[in-house]
Amino acid sequence: MQDPRLENHPCFNKKACHNYARIHLPVAPHCNVQCRFCDRKFSCVNESRPGVTAKVMSPVEALAHLEQNLQIYPNISVVGIAGPGDPFANPEAVLETFRLVKENFPNLMLCVSSNGLQILPYAEELKTVGVSHVTITVNAVSPGVGASIYKYIQVDGKLESGEDAAEYLWEQQQAAIRAFVARNILVKVNTVCVPTVNMSHIEQISRSVAALGANLHNIIPMIPVLGTDFASIHEPTAEEMKFVRAKAEAYLPQMTHCARCRADAVGLLGDTSGQTLKFTAHVQGKNSAENLLKTKFGEESHSYVAVVSWEGLFVNCHLGEAKELRIYDIQNKKPVLVDIRKMPPADTEERWKKLCGILPDCSLLIAAGAGPVPRSILAESGIQVRIAQGLIPDSIEESTQKGNVQEEVPFQCGSSCHGSADGCGQEAL
Repeated sequence: MQDPRLENHPCFNKKACHNYARIHLPVAPHCNVQCRFCDRKFSCVNESRPGVTAKVMSPVEALAHLEQNLQIYPNISVVGIAGPGDPFANPEAVLETFRLVKENFPNLMLCVSSNGLQILPYAEELKTVGVSHVTITVNAVSPGVGASIYKYIQVDGKLESGEDAAEYLWEQQQAAIRAFVARNILVKVNTVCVPTVNMSHIEQISRSVAALGANLHNIIPMIPVLGTDFASIHEPTAEEMKFVRAKAEAYLPQMTHCARCRADAVGLLGDTSGQTLKFTAHVQGKNSAENLLKTKFGEESHSYVAVVSWEGLFVNCHLGEAKELRIYDIQNKKPVLVDIRKMPPADTEERWKKLCGILPDCSLLIAAGAGPVPRSILAESGIQVRIAQGLIPDSIEESTQKGNVQEEVPFQCGSSCHGSADGCGQEAL
């Protein structure tokens, strides 16, 4: 008989991934291990890989995020925490998030992914709070190979490197796997496959973690990331991955459907569309919105609020990077989403004039940042721009109370962004 914990976990069961969704709550920004292939970026949705999230959330924000996404994805079966750093470099936030989820949604499975360096002291507490699945990332069991992969690890506030550090990390990982196996928690081991570095070593990793009682091995092809030590190493080919997995399969079942998820992933595995709300535009309650905005801005012909957001929960996107705008009506003093409108294509100042044309019913636009050119053009059309970050309802309430107060300096993405921002780099300056 199959373990019931495997029936609807989309990562641990390939069949389940077609019907059951997962959500990752990005509440862990800090990391205690620096891998030579990793560069964590918090604010770039143009990259889909582990360690990336649009926003780091507090436990309370994460719970609200989960509540909203359960309405969009009622087939979510598991709540995971996988970064964007390591959960146990952020244990308080992680454990509080799990407690909140368990209290409010006791039927959802809880899952956590860690490098294993500092997870052992929390093994019993994780069992108590209801975590049923744990992933430990093991990239080397040999100190020599580990020293090539890990730039440093953090131990008692000090940075350690070299073979001694790699050996210490593997010792902690072994102890953690044993501890979770002893507590009847399912253990998956992730290994990032790096050609010329640990590819020929992965069979030994699989053999070693199988001996410790691990249930599943997930070998993940490395994604070369610009600016990292391993940027020039090629991503493993499909043939190389097939060969490596065939070797490892002699010791453990292999996960072959990994989507290399972001730290804020949601939905079915492999679905990169993200969490997109689809609404039909309506105008119910328009009078209440008009009255509210007339009071705030003295406008007679505008009623709605446009919001720029990556995922529909937070104001966390720069106007220059936006692909769409969410249009809110104010009903009984609460924002109600009534429409989603596509942003005009990027073509210098004409873009902002076109934007005015698709927002004739809006008096206010809220974004995490906006450059002076779009702000000026929108203002000429009677659309005030407010800079905010946080939950959308809170940002709307705060922004409508600002009146005509001068805004702070707009957010800038920075030169490190590698996404296709469609002109953001100029407009944010």
